[in-house]
Amino acid sequence: ILLQDRKYIAMAKAVGLTEDRCKSIKALASLEEGRKRKATSVAEKQKRKEAELKRLAEAKRQAEEARRIAELKRKEEEAHLAAEAARKAEEERERQKIASVQESLKTLGFYKGGIDSAMGRGTTKALTSWLTQQGRQKTDELNDALISELNAAAEAKRLAELERTRTEEEERRLVEAKRKAEEGKLAA
Repeated sequence: ILLQDRKYIAMAKAVGLTEDRCKSIKALASLEEGRKRKATSVAEKQKRKEAELKRLAEAKRQAEEARRIAELKRKEEEAHLAAEAARKAEEERERQKIASVQESLKTLGFYKGGIDSAMGRGTTKALTSWLTQQGRQKTDELNDALISELNAAAEAKRLAELERTRTEEEERRLVEAKRKAEEGKLAA
């Protein structure tokens, strides 16, 4: 028995308790203290478990928020790229329109510059001259109807030139055939 325990036993005897009774009280007190420690330990484990669940729930919420933000950024980037692609496609269509107009005006003899797909002074002047010749008002707007009309006029001129070239070639062959026939008659 420890010295401290003897001190408590002596005090207990002084108040009229037997040594066995003191040991029983001490044993009961130890059991109660163990029960309290166990209850405290269970409560602490429960608090730690709840804290861990809260931490996991917060981590899950943060991960979900990060995923949602990443998804929004991805969609925003896709929209930006799509808009940029549409803008570039529109620019390319516009350049092709202008190149078509320049080629048609060149075929019709109104445009002397190179095909650069730019609506510069030379192209504007040539378009104005063609419109004036057609009896129409000057316009800076290249709409589809105007471009179609211009392309049709250029195509008609190309076809007329092909027909003229074919006719000239046919006439040249006929003249050559006549000359050879006359040479053949003279030789005979």
